[in-house]
Amino acid sequence: MAGYRKLSSTSSQRKALIRGQVTSLIQHGKIVTTEAKAKEIRKVAEGLIALAVKEKDNYETVTVTAKVPRKDKDGKRVKEVVDGKKVTVYDEVQKEIKKDLPSRLHARRQMNKVLYTVKEVPQEAAGKKRNTKEIDLAEKLFTEIAPKYASRNGGNTVIDIMRSAFTGNAAGSPRKVMIAGSDMIQAINKLEYTKVINSSDTVTRWGIDFNELRSKFGSLYVIHSEIFDQCGHSSDALIIDVQYLTKYTHLPFRVERLDLKKSGVRNTDALVATEASCMVLRHPSAHVKVYGL
Repeated sequence: MAGYRKLSSTSSQRKALIRGQVTSLIQHGKIVTTEAKAKEIRKVAEGLIALAVKEKDNYETVTVTAKVPRKDKDGKRVKEVVDGKKVTVYDEVQKEIKKDLPSRLHARRQMNKVLYTVKEVPQEAAGKKRNTKEIDLAEKLFTEIAPKYASRNGGNTVIDIMRSAFTGNAAGSPRKVMIAGSDMIQAINKLEYTKVINSSDTVTRWGIDFNELRSKFGSLYVIHSEIFDQCGHSSDALIIDVQYLTKYTHLPFRVERLDLKKSGVRNTDALVATEASCMVLRHPSAHVKVYGL
């Protein structure tokens, strides 16, 4: 069973539909659609808002010198004659701009992958194509929408994660593994646990040390992965069900002895172990992506 609604569309049509609806929602603040579509749109829109809330203050203010065309009282550009040609007169002004820090810049790019480019024409200049201007919806998320939700307790909680990992479409084994970025691990460590969910000391499974979260839903083995940090997803995690983790071997495990003495490389022998294989996640609905905590 799929973990999302297909909306009677192909994959590409569904993605385009959701992107368009989310873009309209961010631009206008509301849309009219069906309940099924609204539930899918909500997932994407909430993810963008959570990202905006997290990164809204991650910028620095810098002062730059900019050239601005001088204008007369009617708003027209002032021109002067130079070498027999009319040229626009520019004034140098000092402006303060917001410069994104790396994490905020990455968040902006992630938003722009979802949101379509939107242009509008001011009412006083209707019908004049040259007066159209592009709306920066990512900036609107940071400056207008994010402050409204900054004080709210939104996003995932541990109980939400445990419920989504072990119930509904994600049902499967009562023991699953969470591979998480550093910020996600830090957020989990700061939480206060109750009788519903509690944390145990380090446990060893399959020769690997995990931190275990236990609840009535099941047990979650948590481990940090630097790959999430390197890819800019330190606040995210992937929960996998090892019961549906299958290994496919293309070249079987073998050991080859190298005679380094004979080749004159080194006065010793060496063993080289090789294997070509990959891991495949079966039943996608049994695994869960977690965005932020």
